[in-house]
Amino acid sequence: MLSTPSQQKLTFEQFLEQCPEDGRYELVNGENVSILATRQHEDVADFLAKRLDQEVDRVGLKYKVSGRIVLATQTVTGVEQGRFPDVSVVDLDQ
Repeated sequence: MLSTPSQQKLTFEQFLEQCPEDGRYELVNGENVSILATRQHEDVADFLAKRLDQEVDRVGLKYKVSGRIVLATQTVTGVEQGRFPDVSVVDLDQ
């Protein structure tokens, strides 16, 4: 992971506004961090997303499978984070 130095800690909203369109980034301890994955890692994530999506369709669930969703999270100490999971399964009713 590569960190972009900043003067002040970013909020999740600021992170979303400033996040570049190219590449993958997460908000870690108030900083915008570039996420780099290996080819094997990407292959596993793609395989899981494909299989999960097929199962959602087969069972007829109202879920969305995606690798493009950034989630707001919080550490145990209350620090706001922004995570970019390789695969997310989201209930469309929420």
